[in-house]
Amino acid sequence: MSELSPQSVIFQLKLKLIETMNKERIRPVDLARLMTINPQDVTRIMSLSHNSKVETLSQAFSVMGYTLGFSVTKEE
Repeated sequence: MSELSPQSVIFQLKLKLIETMNKERIRPVDLARLMTINPQDVTRIMSLSHNSKVETLSQAFSVMGYTLGFSVTKEE
């Protein structure tokens, strides 16, 4: 399995997920319960070396009350 690049969208979403969980004081076990998945699956979702799907990360944000969005900007 290849390591995720810090510039990849998945990597950045995972960092934002971890930051949001900390901000909301949601533990991995709490997120697992909200997503109705095993806590081990949340550990995998949060792992920066595991290539999760955008849909899975979107679901994680959604159960915490957040909407996932993105933008594209031209480099100057």
